[in-house]
This record gives sequence, structure tokens and C-alpha cells, in this order.
Amino acid sequence: MNQARLAELQRQRLLVREHLAWLDREIAATSADAPVPAGTVAQNLPLAGTPAPENLDSYQPDPAGAAREARRGCLLFTAVLCVIGALSCAAFYYFYYRDQSPAGMSEKSSPPAKISTPPTNSAKPRP
Repeated sequence: MNQARLAELQRQRLLVREHLAWLDREIAATSADAPVPAGTVAQNLPLAGTPAPENLDSYQPDPAGAAREARRGCLLFTAVLCVIGALSCAAFYYFYYRDQSPAGMSEKSSPPAKISTPPTNSAKPRP
């Protein structure tokens, strides 16, 4: 482990112990009990080698439940995006194309005239 990190962690642990001692003194002063000596807080802290409590498994995350919730959230997000997209398309059509007929023709216009080919001259061209 990096020596600088180890020194920082030890400094932080000392600050936490001092803060806990201050809290114990404040609680004792507020409750009008006998003052708690500053050294008793460090004795009550668990050491690094002590075993974990038995109910620690109840705090572990449920991977199957988390995957189920993530899948449900993704499907819900996709459905919401599809609905928003459909509503956006409908609103765009309604506000920008409501004056035109679906085929792009107005009701009063007739269909386009049939284009005729020009008549061909049966005479031979002059040289």
C-alpha cells in the first residue's frame, strides 16, 4: 500500500476517534450524567480483525432483483420514448400539414393532365 495513503487513512481514523470522543462528552454534558473519559471511546471501537455481524447478508444487494428492475426500467424508458415520438409525429403532421390533402393535392384541383407525345412527321427529312 502507498505510504502516503496509509498515513492519510490513519490521520482520518484519529480524527474520527476525536470526533466520537467529543460527541460522548457532549451527550454526557447534555444528559447531566457523569462525564465520560476521552479514552473510553477508542476501547469501544471494533478492530480490523473482528468478525462481521451475523445479519450482514441482509444488507447485500439482490443481483436478480436488480437485473429485473433494470430491465423493467429500460423497457419503460423505451415505451415512453416511442409514445413521445409518435405524439411528436402526430403534432408535426397536425400543425404543418393540416391544410393539405394527404396526396398533396387540394380538393379543387383536378388530377394532372395526361402528357401527350408530339406528332411525328411521316415525311423524310431533307438532306
